[in-house]
Amino acid sequence: MQEVEAICQKIIIINKGIIVADGSTQEIMAQTLVKGQSVFIEFIEEVTHEKLSKIKDLSEIKMLSDFTWLLSSNAHKDIRPDIFKFAVENSLTIITMQQKGRQLEEIFQSLTNQN
Repeated sequence: MQEVEAICQKIIIINKGIIVADGSTQEIMAQTLVKGQSVFIEFIEEVTHEKLSKIKDLSEIKMLSDFTWLLSSNAHKDIRPDIFKFAVENSLTIITMQQKGRQLEEIFQSLTNQN
Protein backbone atom coordinates (compact mmCIF):
# COMPACT_ATOMS: atom_id res chain seq x y z
CA MET A 1 0.00 0.00 0.00
CA GLN A 2 2.92 2.38 0.53
CA GLU A 3 3.69 2.10 -3.18
CA VAL A 4 0.07 2.90 -4.02
CA GLU A 5 0.20 6.05 -1.85
CA ALA A 6 3.49 7.13 -3.43
CA ILE A 7 2.64 6.46 -7.09
CA CYS A 8 -1.12 6.65 -7.64
CA GLN A 9 -3.13 9.83 -8.02
CA LYS A 10 -6.47 8.03 -7.87
CA ILE A 11 -7.42 4.91 -5.92
CA ILE A 12 -10.38 2.58 -6.30
CA ILE A 13 -10.96 -0.04 -3.60
CA ILE A 14 -13.25 -2.92 -4.55
CA ASN A 15 -14.72 -5.34 -2.02
CA LYS A 16 -16.54 -8.43 -3.33
CA GLY A 17 -17.22 -6.74 -6.67
CA ILE A 18 -18.52 -3.50 -5.15
CA ILE A 19 -16.59 -0.21 -5.24
CA VAL A 20 -16.24 0.86 -1.59
CA ALA A 21 -13.89 3.82 -2.18
CA ASP A 22 -13.05 5.94 -5.20
CA GLY A 23 -10.93 9.08 -5.15
CA SER A 24 -7.52 10.54 -4.38
CA THR A 25 -5.56 9.24 -1.40
CA GLN A 26 -6.42 12.40 0.53
CA GLU A 27 -10.13 12.11 -0.29
CA ILE A 28 -10.30 8.47 0.77
CA MET A 29 -8.44 9.16 4.01
CA ALA A 30 -10.69 12.14 4.78
CA GLN A 31 -13.87 10.13 4.09
CA THR A 32 -12.79 7.27 6.34
CA LEU A 33 -11.46 9.45 9.17
CA VAL A 34 -14.91 9.68 10.70
CA LYS A 35 -15.03 5.88 10.89
CA GLY A 36 -12.26 5.72 13.46
CA GLN A 37 -9.63 7.80 15.12
CA SER A 38 -6.55 7.48 17.30
CA VAL A 39 -5.14 10.30 19.41
CA PHE A 40 -1.79 10.55 21.17
CA ILE A 41 -2.31 12.38 24.45
CA GLU A 42 0.26 13.45 27.03
CA PHE A 43 -0.61 14.84 30.43
CA ILE A 44 1.62 16.51 33.02
CA GLU A 45 -0.09 14.47 35.73
CA GLU A 46 -0.25 10.71 35.98
CA VAL A 47 -3.60 9.31 34.82
CA THR A 48 -4.94 5.79 35.29
CA HIS A 49 -6.48 3.51 32.70
CA GLU A 50 -9.59 3.36 34.88
CA LYS A 51 -9.96 7.12 34.83
CA LEU A 52 -9.45 7.37 31.05
CA SER A 53 -12.07 4.67 30.47
CA LYS A 54 -14.69 7.24 31.51
CA ILE A 55 -14.16 9.11 28.23
CA LYS A 56 -17.10 8.10 26.07
CA ASP A 57 -16.74 6.27 22.76
CA LEU A 58 -13.23 4.91 23.37
CA SER A 59 -12.59 1.49 21.88
CA GLU A 60 -8.98 1.14 23.04
CA ILE A 61 -6.77 2.74 25.67
CA LYS A 62 -3.06 2.00 25.37
CA MET A 63 -0.47 3.27 27.84
CA LEU A 64 2.76 4.38 26.15
CA SER A 65 4.44 5.81 29.27
CA ASP A 66 3.38 7.08 32.70
CA PHE A 67 2.02 10.26 31.14
CA THR A 68 1.43 9.34 27.48
CA TRP A 69 -1.49 7.37 26.05
CA LEU A 70 -2.89 6.30 22.70
CA LEU A 71 -6.68 6.57 22.75
CA SER A 72 -8.71 5.05 19.93
CA SER A 73 -12.36 5.20 18.95
CA ASN A 74 -14.55 3.62 16.31
CA ALA A 75 -17.15 6.37 16.73
CA HIS A 76 -18.23 8.40 13.74
CA LYS A 77 -16.98 11.64 15.31
CA ASP A 78 -13.87 13.44 16.45
CA ILE A 79 -13.04 12.35 20.03
CA ARG A 80 -10.64 15.21 20.80
CA PRO A 81 -13.32 17.51 22.28
CA ASP A 82 -14.37 14.71 24.65
CA ILE A 83 -10.75 14.17 25.70
CA PHE A 84 -10.32 17.89 26.34
CA LYS A 85 -13.56 18.04 28.33
CA PHE A 86 -12.43 15.04 30.39
CA ALA A 87 -9.10 16.77 31.16
CA VAL A 88 -10.83 19.98 32.27
CA GLU A 89 -13.35 18.12 34.46
CA ASN A 90 -10.52 16.18 36.13
CA SER A 91 -8.11 19.13 36.50
CA LEU A 92 -5.57 17.52 34.18
CA THR A 93 -3.10 19.46 32.06
CA ILE A 94 -2.69 18.30 28.46
CA ILE A 95 0.72 19.10 27.01
CA THR A 96 0.29 17.14 23.76
CA MET A 97 -2.78 16.05 21.83
CA GLN A 98 -2.11 14.79 18.34
CA GLN A 99 -4.39 12.93 16.00
CA LYS A 100 -2.68 9.86 14.57
CA GLY A 101 -3.17 9.65 10.84
CA ARG A 102 -4.54 6.43 9.45
CA GLN A 103 -2.46 4.58 6.94
CA LEU A 104 -3.92 3.47 3.62
CA GLU A 105 -3.36 -0.15 4.68
CA GLU A 106 -5.63 0.33 7.73
CA ILE A 107 -8.27 2.01 5.58
CA PHE A 108 -8.14 -0.80 3.02
CA GLN A 109 -8.57 -3.40 5.76
CA SER A 110 -11.48 -1.58 7.37
CA LEU A 111 -13.25 -1.10 4.03
CA THR A 112 -12.80 -4.73 3.03
CA ASN A 113 -13.38 -6.09 6.56
CA GLN A 114 -9.98 -7.82 6.67
CA ASN A 115 -8.11 -8.09 9.98
